[in-house]
Amino acid sequence: MSDKRSSSPDYPLLVHKLLGAAADVIATKLPAGLYVVATPIGNLGDMTLRGVMTLACADVVACEDTRNSGAMLAKYGIKKNLISYHDHNADRAGENL
Repeated sequence: MSDKRSSSPDYPLLVHKLLGAAADVIATKLPAGLYVVATPIGNLGDMTLRGVMTLACADVVACEDTRNSGAMLAKYGIKKNLISYHDHNADRAGENL
């Protein structure tokens, strides 16, 4: 017998609703700068609301693996240009950032 109250909430759905309610905040630009956002490795429920809002407001997202980060952003309904940045391309990609 499964009890829906004991299962994990649908965190991406909750964040999507919060982002919709905060559309006026998202429409505003962040001050120019570099924002570092820690992202969860496994459970999307570990993502902070502040992190989601920062990613939603960013002009571009630099990440080590665009496939994983793109899938995570899609779960939250965030569409951004992704730039791959890792040890093997740091010299080239760093200049663009």
